Amino acid sequence: MPFGSNSSTGGAPAQHSPVGGLAAAPASVRGMRFRVHFWVSPGGQVTRVEVTPPIPDAEYRKLFMRHMYEYTFAPAIRPDGTPVAGETVLTITL
Repeated sequence: MPFGSNSSTGGAPAQHSPVGGLAAAPASVRGMRFRVHFWVSPGGQVTRVEVTPPIPDAEYRKLFMRHMYEYTFAPAIRPDGTPVAGETVLTITL
């Protein structure tokens, strides 16, 4: 599945990208672009995900969200090297 832009407000790019492991997108969402906002812990784990616009297919939305929580990120780092919580945004086209 193709990826669009990647912007970040403190987190680094994903270290693990499970989107390719998703089942084929249903026709109702195929070709649609979704902005996926991730909140990332200092340890790199996803703690919250928000998808815009909401995925209309309820079954696929659950599967998609489960996969988004499987992402791991390099955490944001303070100038002194201390990892901190951060946020990052990916645009995903299904």
